[in-house]
Amino acid sequence: MFCTLTHHRSILALSAGVCALTLAGGVEAKGKFVKFDPQHITEIHVTGISNAGVIAGYYNDGSYTHGFLRAADGTFTVFDPPGSQGTLVNGMNNKGVTVGSYDDPSGGGPAFVRNARGKYATFAVGNGAVANAVNDVNVTIGDYEDPVTGAFPGFIRDAHGGITAFDVVGDQGGTHPFGINIGGVITGDYYDQNDISHGFVRDAGGAITTIDYPGAVDTHASAINTTGTITGYYSDGTYYHGFLRSADGATFTPVDVPGDAGGTVATCINAKGEIAGYYAAQSGGASLGFVRTVAGKFTTIDPKNSQYTVPTSINSTRTVAGAASISGLNYGFLQSK
Repeated sequence: MFCTLTHHRSILALSAGVCALTLAGGVEAKGKFVKFDPQHITEIHVTGISNAGVIAGYYNDGSYTHGFLRAADGTFTVFDPPGSQGTLVNGMNNKGVTVGSYDDPSGGGPAFVRNARGKYATFAVGNGAVANAVNDVNVTIGDYEDPVTGAFPGFIRDAHGGITAFDVVGDQGGTHPFGINIGGVITGDYYDQNDISHGFVRDAGGAITTIDYPGAVDTHASAINTTGTITGYYSDGTYYHGFLRSADGATFTPVDVPGDAGGTVATCINAKGEIAGYYAAQSGGASLGFVRTVAGKFTTIDPKNSQYTVPTSINSTRTVAGAASISGLNYGFLQSK
């Protein structure tokens, strides 16, 4: 199950410098870590991994950003929609369909859907569009700018290209959908008139429910799996903490890595309910990745000489993909269990 990190701005107060870290008690380091670099990049963003092990994302070559797919055998396909002057790939499904947005020569910002054979469908909603995620029946979600009101509603694009716009009641700063499951249930964030973030879930019939972690200052919903379980993070006014929300909304489970001293952010969830994200083992320190099993056991992801490690996607085999800075260089990575 996939998610996008375009909305995760300065979530943790994490330093880019190297610092000596002691692994948090109760967190086990294991598995195979593989780093990759499409072609001498200056930055890389990993936004999806399929159940077959295909990884999607985008990178900057120093001039423009370009989309990429990394096959399970390690080979790369670099791609850009026709006329693109900068491509952002924000999501992928298990069929190899990718979605995102790009800059065109006119300065507009259309969105795109690219199928597994490399065929594009491009579209704009209002003043452009940002496509954030796509499910396994090719329904795409994202947001756009309304040219009349200047607001940022969410949108749903069906497999045939039909567009449905929607707003959360009380939204004053944009409705931003980030995750959609195969049943068409959507989750994401919106901002109220006080610029406070709330999560939301929109069911397949269009009914929307706000998500607020009990007692939280603000709440962010990151991703949803096939059963409707949602993961995300919330602020207590000092640090962020991860959470799981049951499909019926009756139960919230806190997700904090043992020994976490600087905040925990849950970014993604798979069909089994296993989640991944990142945390700081000391306040102001470098970020480490983590995986949490359904039973609540944590595994750390901390490559040698890493300044930060940010998992962004986890598939059904518990293989995690994301981005890391290692010895001052940027890489994508995958971590198998």
